[in-house]
Amino acid sequence: MAELNTQDAAQQLLLQLTQLEERLLQRGTLPKASKLERVRYLKPSLQELAERRQILQQLTFLGAATQVDAARAQAVEKVEVEITQLLASLGVELQLTTNEAKALQAKLASALTNLGFNLVNRDSDLRLVIQFKSNKLERNGLSYVDVNASAQINSANNRTLHVINAAARAVSSELNVAKNKAENELAEKLANSLIESLYENL
Repeated sequence: MAELNTQDAAQQLLLQLTQLEERLLQRGTLPKASKLERVRYLKPSLQELAERRQILQQLTFLGAATQVDAARAQAVEKVEVEITQLLASLGVELQLTTNEAKALQAKLASALTNLGFNLVNRDSDLRLVIQFKSNKLERNGLSYVDVNASAQINSANNRTLHVINAAARAVSSELNVAKNKAENELAEKLANSLIESLYENL
């Protein structure tokens, strides 16, 4: 009985996988459009690829991974590689509006690069215009640093696509340590928010 239930579950998952992979292949990657148009078009594919990974894990657990259509799987994996390359090829330019904001540039560039973004100085697909504020307070031998930033995400033709905000706080007995901690956390939050914005708001 348990074996029949396992087989039924595997067959249902294989059917789901077939339908999902056919949607992915039918949608394709819109190769002739601009990069941002392709990212918008491929949002459903990003979600479906995540669902596909979950289904494949379940099939492996049920011992049914060998029943997957190999030719179709190979075609889907080719689409996935194209999407990954597209996202990695998006040129992102940083524009920091004040000298105080420019102090964040190296940290933000590092955080974005670590997440796979391609930073450029010109001919960008996306431009991040950063505004930055920092407040420092010393009390009872401790330094408190609060940092806030907003990033306006603009297209290559300077159209505002979305605005993201982030804030961070750090405390230390040394002001520079607190400042570095707060700015590093802020940079990571902005970089992660940019990824979410790419998938949800552009």
